[in-house]
Amino acid sequence: MVIEQVQLADIEDAAYVPPGSNIIGGRVGNWMWRSPEAHVRGRVNKYSDIFSFGVVVGHQACLPPPRILEWLFTSAVMQCIYAVFKRLIFAVDEEELADGEEPLAVVLERQISYFADKDGMNGLLKHLGDSPSCDVFEVIRDGFNEANPCKPFSLWKGVGTDFKDLIGGLMNFDPTKRLTAHEALAHRWFGDV
Repeated sequence: MVIEQVQLADIEDAAYVPPGSNIIGGRVGNWMWRSPEAHVRGRVNKYSDIFSFGVVVGHQACLPPPRILEWLFTSAVMQCIYAVFKRLIFAVDEEELADGEEPLAVVLERQISYFADKDGMNGLLKHLGDSPSCDVFEVIRDGFNEANPCKPFSLWKGVGTDFKDLIGGLMNFDPTKRLTAHEALAHRWFGDV
């Protein structure tokens, strides 16, 4: 299959970021699919987009193969891994929040629980450098224990191995270890497309 045309939409805060450059100091994108580094105003670049792409690809996992590529390259519908799990995995309902608890804290806790292994977390902290936000990630990470265990995506039931591998590569917490767009599209999960 050859893609001859790409349509972009819903890009009200889109920006061209030259290779090797970063957006610094802003919370870029919608909080539902924002990368961990974007949540804390860290360096945002193409790796950040790859994380968000992982959330979006997950949403479309149940579409028949010809429709997946059509959606990936022509739709601006940005949802979460809803199609597979019948829920928005980062969505936070008001009823879930304790008094004074911020929805963003729950989103970050879920991102860490589902996608951050030790190496990924260390890579993210290195990426953030001396940012005070490193403390936020460390506190959330250290809050997991026997009573509040991590729920790694790689262990979720009812999810195919190839899909887990693709999403795990897209959503690696270490921005420098995330798949590139070319690597993602060459992944075996897209093999039948």
